[in-house]
Amino acid sequence: MTVRTYSLAEMAEVLGISEARARKMLSDRGGDLPRVPHTGSRVLCPRWAVDELIARPVRITAQAGESFS
Repeated sequence: MTVRTYSLAEMAEVLGISEARARKMLSDRGGDLPRVPHTGSRVLCPRWAVDELIARPVRITAQAGESFS
């Protein structure tokens, strides 16, 4: 079975974050996203995990006196 993956650079680009932040999001660095085990030095994350992260609903509430513009 082939697992579709993002490289660390691709993951960072898709999420709009730095590669350093993307690396910290991986489970072997204390984060919640799984890392695909393989031989070699490339850092890979399953596409389904990144897609699921993007699809999660986020609830944003305004504090008293704030507004969303």
